[in-house]
Amino acid sequence: MGPLVPVSTRENLTVSTTIVTLTVPAGASRAFMSLTDGSGTIRFTFDGTDPTTTVGHQMQPGDILDLTSPDRTYVEVLQKLEFLREDATDGTLQVDYFA
Repeated sequence: MGPLVPVSTRENLTVSTTIVTLTVPAGASRAFMSLTDGSGTIRFTFDGTDPTTTVGHQMQPGDILDLTSPDRTYVEVLQKLEFLREDATDGTLQVDYFA
């Protein structure tokens, strides 16, 4: 695979009461995501299953989701990721995409 090569500018995704997905740019196969400080807790799923306030992996402010391993690509995973906020405060997810 080789070194990480950025393929677009950072995506700032607001995670609220409606399920949101990533806007994966052409050529992206890996991503690094962080939930900004001051955000609410969010939930996410990898398999296309809808997250709820009790279903899915939990991310708290300051947590990261690192899908940048040089040994594989994550195209299908990136396309299936879904996010939903868990509590009363929206989350802001910062996403950097790489080839």
